[in-house]
Amino acid sequence: MMNSTKRESLSFAILVIFASLASLVGYSPQSVDDTKAIENLRAFAKLYGYVKYFHPSDEASRIDWDKFAVYGMEKVWQAKDKRNLNRVLEELFLPIAPTIRIYGSGEKPEAPGQLLPKERSQLKKVAWQHKGIGMGRPGPYLSVRTNRELPAGYGFGTITQFVDTGKYPGKEIKLRAYVRTNVSGTGNQGQLWLRVDTENRRLAFFDNMRDQPIKSREWKAYEIVGKVAEDAVRVVFGCFLRGAGKVWVDGFQLLIKNQNSQSEPVEIDNSGFEEGESEPNGWLTPSPGYKYRVEKEGAYEGDRCLLIENARENNLFDKAPSIGQVINKKLGAGLHCQIPLALYSDENGTIGKGSRYAFEQLAAKLAAIDLDSLTAANQFLRLGDVVIAWNIFQHFYPYFDVVGVDWDAELTVTLRKALANKTENEFYFTLKELVAKLRDGHGRVYRSVLDRKRAGLPFLADWIEGRVTITASKDPDHFQRGDIVLSIDGVEAEEALSDLERYISGSAQWKRFRSAKEFGLGSEGSIVKLEIKRGDRIFEVEVLRNQKTAIAERERPVIEELQNEIYYVDLDQAEMPQINAKMDELERAKGVIFHL
Repeated sequence: MMNSTKRESLSFAILVIFASLASLVGYSPQSVDDTKAIENLRAFAKLYGYVKYFHPSDEASRIDWDKFAVYGMEKVWQAKDKRNLNRVLEELFLPIAPTIRIYGSGEKPEAPGQLLPKERSQLKKVAWQHKGIGMGRPGPYLSVRTNRELPAGYGFGTITQFVDTGKYPGKEIKLRAYVRTNVSGTGNQGQLWLRVDTENRRLAFFDNMRDQPIKSREWKAYEIVGKVAEDAVRVVFGCFLRGAGKVWVDGFQLLIKNQNSQSEPVEIDNSGFEEGESEPNGWLTPSPGYKYRVEKEGAYEGDRCLLIENARENNLFDKAPSIGQVINKKLGAGLHCQIPLALYSDENGTIGKGSRYAFEQLAAKLAAIDLDSLTAANQFLRLGDVVIAWNIFQHFYPYFDVVGVDWDAELTVTLRKALANKTENEFYFTLKELVAKLRDGHGRVYRSVLDRKRAGLPFLADWIEGRVTITASKDPDHFQRGDIVLSIDGVEAEEALSDLERYISGSAQWKRFRSAKEFGLGSEGSIVKLEIKRGDRIFEVEVLRNQKTAIAERERPVIEELQNEIYYVDLDQAEMPQINAKMDELERAKGVIFHL
């Protein structure tokens, strides 16, 4: 069940599509009718989304849906007619969703069987609830099935504190605390963590007890031992609950080994949680979906300890689909589907079982697919990626009424483009163009392998008074601040910006801002010919694409007084020791500009 206020529950701010799946095989049939093939692919794509996100069977929850998208596209590709496609879809989906029905236009679907057993008093109802879309990573969004365990490790409820390391370079450091838990299920556990950071934000040491999870219900001491790097600037540490359950923590110690190999305590705030009535004073508690409470009973030492627990119950909302509630949807190619939205469950799982052999056969075929070893040169990978991306937006994007895009038509357009693509780079831009149709600045497609092969020009440009204007230069012999770029490789500069904007999702202003930042970006080492106007003079320049890092319009200190006790602080660059050193001045300042 989608939250009725889905626009509020699904901010698009975290939704990024990864063009990272890989091809299945090198087979690419040429004899299949293109129009019929597109109809087949569309039917699979529609059914894929309905079953994955709304059918609550235990079998569907155990399938690798990324692999299934690629595998399924190959299977439906060559279906010759409606009857053949119906049979292929049933072979694909009934092993994981045995109570769904696929039927032809004008037909009446059979009622789903085995959903209403005579004795139901001991049965539980299982149905999907979505608060946004749960993507398997920590955050405010979550997808769960009612009366089922929360996804293993669906989030982290952490407490955090840090200390400066000016006195301790090169020394051994030990984090020690007492912890007990009340957790069950795979991936739900407590963990201490310790991190050492250097001035350039390099991770010098990190251990979070990932291989030593805390699950004991009794108070026990746990330790992490590391070393403070010579160039370290801070030590960050804490404790967290991973997933669901409860974790109690008490008696934190941070110890440094001195020259005599003796451990000396480092002063930390509120180490035993004796300060604060309900909130843990001195500790950061940044994790959404978790709550923190200072408890006055059951402490290991002193009078108090801290409890961390997940704030979400097994069910996200009071309401959920009812038993017998179904959706009937048009798939295309002359087919429809009926999807039960709720199922009963007993001790053996959701009721309405299909062939166990068919499920195991399907699971084995998917297990044999190694996505990490494959590339996007194959059409079934590309088609599978389109299915995955299109369905996320189809069912969870909250602004279709605002952007006015015909998303159903975009499925056909993008499938055709994916079929025509021959290289990974071509497909990368096909997915970028799909997301750009949504006009949402939070949407972006990226592929790190491809991005690493790209480089920019040795200058920064912006759109100023209707011209592409250079605002900073790393090559002052050829490019100067205020130069106007008239063309790039024979294409007018404004036309080049407009072409970039086709692949950028966002408002018109955001598209122009991003396109100016990406102006000239291309294959690293390639030669670019530019036409430049400087004053009344126009000249041509040839230059290599070799700029791999961002160029700032102005190099400036990370903290500086601008004028009249007005200060500038670059939070992207400034480290806490630098900020602390200027804290008295910042406190007395008339104003502070924070750049983030």
